[in-house]
Amino acid sequence: AVDLSGLARFSPSTLIASVSPPGHKQYQRIRAVLSSLSPGDVAFAGHALALLSMHRHYKFCHCCGAATELIEAGLKRRCTVSTCAFRIYPRTDPVSITVVSSPDHRRCLLGRNRGFPTG
Repeated sequence: AVDLSGLARFSPSTLIASVSPPGHKQYQRIRAVLSSLSPGDVAFAGHALALLSMHRHYKFCHCCGAATELIEAGLKRRCTVSTCAFRIYPRTDPVSITVVSSPDHRRCLLGRNRGFPTG
């Protein structure tokens, strides 16, 4: 189980989750426990991190400099100046890591950018 209550007390870089049985809480940094979480909990934690980051970095409109306000239950922010009304959304960073391996799983395909130095 992931206990993300009290997230507002932590910055995205130090988000802490509980991954121990109820009644025996042991808090750890979220990155240290991601591999032990279910895909749904990883998605939930990723969305929480994106929301925390948005609220931390966009307190002011980057178009006109006015303060921003929470809208749609905190899922978005909006500039408070009616003529601007710029909307801010949390970042979404889709990531995919894939290993192409031989049928016997003894070899994998490695690729590199030709712009990298040889070696």
